[in-house]
Amino acid sequence: MIDSQLRTSGVNEPWVLARFASVPREDFVPRSARTVAYTDRAVPLDGQGMLAAPLVHALMLNEARPTAADRVLVIDGGSGYLPALLEGLAEAVT
Repeated sequence: MIDSQLRTSGVNEPWVLARFASVPREDFVPRSARTVAYTDRAVPLDGQGMLAAPLVHALMLNEARPTAADRVLVIDGGSGYLPALLEGLAEAVT
């Protein structure tokens, strides 16, 4: 995912790539969707919305550039994946 989707789309910031390498995406999707957790498309969350494609989250992190002084409010973070990516980058993630 990192080499084939993120880097090829211009997401090359080491700190962004490190977050994606350290947070297992398959832990945030239903068991039935684990085989497609790393595809370049949104993944259904058992009637609770969709987990956005990896590139969407990578671009959000890349553009937001959260710092240890930031407090981040995640709207509609139903899967918990985006808050997990942000954890440790910002002072607080809600």
